[in-house]
Amino acid sequence: LLDDDAAICLVAQKMIQTLGFECDVAHSSEEAMQAVARREYSAIFVDTYLPNMKGWDLASAIKKQLSNTVCPKIVAMASIRQQVVEECCLKAGIESVLVKPISREGLRSALNGCKLIKETSRKGSFIVF
Repeated sequence: LLDDDAAICLVAQKMIQTLGFECDVAHSSEEAMQAVARREYSAIFVDTYLPNMKGWDLASAIKKQLSNTVCPKIVAMASIRQQVVEECCLKAGIESVLVKPISREGLRSALNGCKLIKETSRKGSFIVF
């Protein structure tokens, strides 16, 4: 889970786990790319403004790296709702944008939109950046 705020990382990880998913955590875009190369994920939550790159640029890099395999669903997390951010995210193939502070219901809705959960949770691999 990559975010400037360690508390956001901890809270999001716990919420994801309560929804029945495993949650790996990466602390940089480099770690995230390495994790994606090592393991298959159902979904990726990525912060829109990372210390060394934009979240949509990371999403594009992940999609390029996984071009020969099934790419996980990617959801962005943003500090504020901005049309330009949403447009960049959608252009990069990001499924949706959650606005922080994220809630359990927001996560559930995003996962439902990615068709990863229905009424009941299912076990799956999951990563949050």
